[in-house]
Amino acid sequence: MSLKKQLRQEVLAHLSALSQTQRSEKQASLYKQLFDSLEWQQAKTIAVTISKQPECETRPVIEQAWKEGKGVFIPRTVTNGRLMEFCSYTHKTDTRDVYGLQEPLLEAISTSKDSIDLILVPGVVYHQNGYRIGFGGGYYDRYLADYRGKTVSLVFEEQLSDKVVAERYDIAVQRLIISN
Repeated sequence: MSLKKQLRQEVLAHLSALSQTQRSEKQASLYKQLFDSLEWQQAKTIAVTISKQPECETRPVIEQAWKEGKGVFIPRTVTNGRLMEFCSYTHKTDTRDVYGLQEPLLEAISTSKDSIDLILVPGVVYHQNGYRIGFGGGYYDRYLADYRGKTVSLVFEEQLSDKVVAERYDIAVQRLIISN
């Protein structure tokens, strides 16, 4: 088994073992730090995935962005070339399940990278230097290769590992927000 796969399995097991109380406390810490951050306060538009267990729940982030009048974008995979794009997401946006993630329907209009101020980058395992092991596929690394905005990840302390090794095409997240 590869080191990446092993680290992924170990961290997902640790996250799944968190009690609901532990998870809620850690998420509250992450949300407060995010909403207090300069990156969040300066952003008019954010891009974020609709999370699934055992990730940090992103629905409260999306709702806070709407409450503050920020534009919200969620990713959609583009079948040719294993790429992704971001599409506007509102209360009325219809989604579909693709690879276990909620994506906007094909009719949704995508936006340019330049129009996204802040991307919340998902991942499974993180090194303190911002490099991460995602869920596999490299979609975010390819997208971030020429993205010029801000990137942040919401990280449970259980997701940190000094065993993460950056590979040639990996793109580091600019800021890790880590649960207390």
